[in-house]
Amino acid sequence: VERARELLAQLEADGSDFTLKRKKNSDQPVQLGFFDPPEENPAVDVLRNLQVDNLSPLEALTKLYELKRLASAD
Repeated sequence: VERARELLAQLEADGSDFTLKRKKNSDQPVQLGFFDPPEENPAVDVLRNLQVDNLSPLEALTKLYELKRLASAD
């Protein structure tokens, strides 16, 4: 803890500016993440592009099996 105080005092004495950068048009500071964003499952992309109103019942069932296969491929 003492070493951290020494480092903080040194950084403050140097006049270093360690404030968080703000996004354009935003008053909130940018939050840095600890983890990489999770990889998206390919099934989610297929679902986003799927036009369910244009599918026949057989096409819908086939697509459902495809989505199940994609979702469990992990």
